[in-house]
Amino acid sequence: MGDMVSAIAHQWRQPLNALGLIVQDVNDAYEFGEMTKEYVEKLVKDCMFYISEMSQTIDDFRNFFKSSKEKVMFDLIQAFEEIDAIIGPKIMSDKINMRIDYGDGDDDFMVFGYPNEFKQIVINIIRNSQTAIEDRKQQEAFEGNIDIEISRSAQHVSIVITDNGGGISESNLSRLFDPYFTTKNDGKSLGIGLYMAKAIVETNMGGEIHAKNYKDGLRVTIVLQHGYQG
Repeated sequence: MGDMVSAIAHQWRQPLNALGLIVQDVNDAYEFGEMTKEYVEKLVKDCMFYISEMSQTIDDFRNFFKSSKEKVMFDLIQAFEEIDAIIGPKIMSDKINMRIDYGDGDDDFMVFGYPNEFKQIVINIIRNSQTAIEDRKQQEAFEGNIDIEISRSAQHVSIVITDNGGGISESNLSRLFDPYFTTKNDGKSLGIGLYMAKAIVETNMGGEIHAKNYKDGLRVTIVLQHGYQG
């Protein structure tokens, strides 16, 4: 819920600033006798545009966090565009570079499963990377990066999420997908995120998920069947 409110705040900041400028301009227009019919019509039109934009944000988030009732075919590129719209502004404001690579853009990245649950899994993984980078930044100055690569073979689609947050110990790595395991001791996590991610990806979507330390961070790989495999 905190992540969702934070993301909505980022999405709303620009239209709220625009509405604030419009309100201030109304006072100036009144002072200088510029309150014409044309001015008022434009004022109403501009205000309704920004209000509609904010309302659409609420609808987008509400639909995003609904549970998927049944398996459907969905496009990973569209899923990641929605993920980026949800958390991209917060990642950017934290001065972390997030790159999403779809290759040449000509591949078909359709998979069969639960789109909303999948998007929430990816957001959870990215948030873990974000937290690791923020923790590392408290110890040293460096440029935080989260790289996401999506590729496919004849039968599978792979999603590889790599960060440079310092990685985790080998003993913790072996328990990463265990229920209620967490490396956070400050109440930031219930420890169920990656356990549920594994259950959804492997049991419900017929794929696989695993993690390993890579260079100066952690790499999480999700492999799903391409298209409908029965």
